Formats: sequence, C-alpha cells, structure tokens
Amino acid sequence: FVRAAPPLAATGGEALRTAPLVVAAVQADVALTDKWDKARIDSTKIPYETLTVAAAGRGAELAVWAETAIPAYVRHDPETLRWTRGVIRKAGIPLYTGFPDAVRDPGGEVLTFNSSGLFTADGLLQDRYAKHHLLPIGEAMPFTRWLPVLAQVNVGQAEWTPGPPPEPIVLVTDGGAFPFSGMICFESVFGHLARDAVRRGSRCLMVITNDGWFGESAGPRQHAAMARLRAVECGVPVVRSANNGISLVGDDRGRVLGELGLGRRGTVQAAVAPGRADTLYVRWGSWPLAALAVLWSAFVLGRGSRRGKERR
Repeated sequence: FVRAAPPLAATGGEALRTAPLVVAAVQADVALTDKWDKARIDSTKIPYETLTVAAAGRGAELAVWAETAIPAYVRHDPETLRWTRGVIRKAGIPLYTGFPDAVRDPGGEVLTFNSSGLFTADGLLQDRYAKHHLLPIGEAMPFTRWLPVLAQVNVGQAEWTPGPPPEPIVLVTDGGAFPFSGMICFESVFGHLARDAVRRGSRCLMVITNDGWFGESAGPRQHAAMARLRAVECGVPVVRSANNGISLVGDDRGRVLGELGLGRRGTVQAAVAPGRADTLYVRWGSWPLAALAVLWSAFVLGRGSRRGKERR
C-alpha cells in the first residue's frame, strides 16, 4: 500500500512531521473521593505539576493528562486557568488534557461537555474536543430524542452534551505538523470512531480516561487492551492517559512502548512517529468482514440443507 498523506486541512497547511515525537502520559493517581473536593485540590495540582515538569526535563515534547484531569470549568475559572498555564509555561511543552466545559447556546441555555483541549507551550488553548459518544445513563439519559420525558429522569447522570465526531487536532512542532485525535473514555472501544478520525487526517490517537470507578477489576485492563486494538486497526500510535491506570504508549502495530499499571503514580514516556494510516480497515472498514460472515453463513446453511436431504 502507498502511505496516505493527511489532507492539508488536517495539518493546517504544515508539512507532516516524520520524526518521532516524545510524548509523556501522566498518571496522577488521584483518589476519586478527592478529585472534586475543592478543599483537596492540591491532591490533583501537585502530582500533575510535579510529574509534568519532570517529564519535560527528561525530554518530553508533549504531555497528556487524563479525562477531567482539571476538575473545573477551566475556560471559565480564572484561578484554575492561571494555574494550568503556569504549569505549562514552567514545563515549557504543550499539554493535551481533559476538563469539563460549558457554552451558552443562542437560546440562552447552558450546555456542558466532557471536554479536552490542546494548550500550546505558552499556555494558549489552541483547540478543543468534546466527547462525542457519551456513556448511556452515566453521562446522558439515552433515547431522549424519541422520548423527551426520559430527560426528566434523574439517576445521578452528568447530562453532558455530545460534541461533534473526533477531528484532527494539529500540534505544530519545529519538525512539522503532528495531527492527532482525542478519544475520551469508552470512545476507544468503538473502531469506527477511530477509523473516521484517521480518515480525516489524524495520525495518532490520544485516549484520555478515568477508569478509577472500576477499581482493581478486569475493566481497566480490558479497556486498555481495546485502545491497543484501535492502533492495530488504524495503523497509528496510541497514547493513553488514565487517572488511576492503566496508562500506556503504543506504536502503530499495537506494541507497548511503555506502561504504568493500576494504582501507581508516574509517567509513561516514549517516542511515537505519525502512523501509516494505510490499513485495510482504514480503507474498507468492516464491510469485508461482514461480507465474509454472510458468505460463510450461506455456506454453512447450504451444507446443512444438503445433509438434511441426504438423510431423507
């Protein structure tokens, strides 16, 4: 196959970077009971700042924080925004991180999002991505489009607003453009979301999540394995930052370059090059497998029918 170059729109007109980029996935291991407690905000701020600055000192060119790593509506919270920019400027490298976000629509209604964004090395918020595929019940009540009355049911869901599908976010470096797409939490289990992002020009998947709700169960391990599968399917590297683990960096063949297990605090740092993005799955999607399944089913049914007639 011939390597497919991303469209110019996906790289902002910049040439695609070919040299590997050193990325640090930060795993702060903040207790869920502390994360949203303002009196314990230092339990979030101190590890993220310390680990990020240390990673930059070891040569990291981009830091990645977990889903809602910043536990505040950072664009509307001057104090938190100052702190975030201070960490970035101290480290001297760009940051891709999760945070809640909110906007007011033309009708005056406030819409909230499980969001993320890329901050440049000087602390400017360059681009954002809000979670597109929300977790049913946990983040939004399903079927409200057809049954509006369900919106009145409150079982503690966050009621986020879905954002548009993942589009490439372009990190501009001295070596060229590094287009990547954010995937928040369980979005990484959906192959079509990753494929669509890559077909739009993404050359790396940045998965940010908070799997702390699963504890020491198989959940975080299965979730991390699915992120690696997306890398194999799409032929692009994957960087996964999880609040309590598992964080990892993998190449475009799904091989783990570095990993940090559950309940540990630290960073996973490795160099990743923009992916090939030329796999059969990127080109054709799932339809060849579906066609094969139909043909195989027809063969099995036909063979079974012939055997039935022979027995008569």
